[in-house]
Amino acid sequence: AMPDCLPRFGVAGLHGAKGKLRGCGRVLAPPRGKIGCIGAILGGPIGMSGDLLGVTFAGPVYSLPITASYPALAAVLSFFILKERNPLRVWIGVVACILGSFIIAWGDPGVAPNFMLGIMLSTLACIGWASEGLLATYGMDMLDPDVALGIRVGFSALILGVGVLP
Repeated sequence: AMPDCLPRFGVAGLHGAKGKLRGCGRVLAPPRGKIGCIGAILGGPIGMSGDLLGVTFAGPVYSLPITASYPALAAVLSFFILKERNPLRVWIGVVACILGSFIIAWGDPGVAPNFMLGIMLSTLACIGWASEGLLATYGMDMLDPDVALGIRVGFSALILGVGVLP
């Protein structure tokens, strides 16, 4: 969590120094602001922890193709939940991403005592990262992009700093 946590503190501090985070209370009060914070939790602590533990338990050969397919999952989720109409090239990319994951991970998983736990945690990371983008788009699409980024990153840094880093 350390490599992900420090840049998040830096971005939140930069936006705070610019004065862009002054109105965070009124932005976070509506339900959409809270949805953006839930997305930050899914992408920050849950996504990063699932990724790191997935690599630890299942190995990078099997974990990384799963976690790298989160843009494909985000495109599929945005189609169903946000009702976005993606062009054909996006769907070709989704299929290529899924096929690439299968090709990379083809073969015998070998001997790993916690292999299935690693695969489940990698899948959790993939779902967390895809959901973060989806919820951030839904919850913070009416905000200034700098304010939305500052809130997402700052809230994620707070949760990482208080809950994961210690």
